[in-house]
Amino acid sequence: MQNSRPSVSRQQARLQSVPILAIESLKPASKQSNDVIARNLQSVRLSYSVNEAAVLLGVSRSTVNRMIASGDLQSVTALSRRLVPKQALDQLLGG
Repeated sequence: MQNSRPSVSRQQARLQSVPILAIESLKPASKQSNDVIARNLQSVRLSYSVNEAAVLLGVSRSTVNRMIASGDLQSVTALSRRLVPKQALDQLLGG
């Protein structure tokens, strides 16, 4: 019996099922693409990951983590995942 291996790896198969837009949003190529991601995130979400909050604020992920640790930015933990509520971002920005 011959060993039948798929011609693509599991990772490649998973990536093929993910829309191109989703893949592109994981690796922003420029400041302009960060702005596009930020606008799309702001319109529909009630909370954001630390990475998404960093993109929205225009700072690094480590800066957001420092702001959370110092109490300057409120966050919640849901299922062992750190989330930043939209309301906390609005409050931080004075909106």
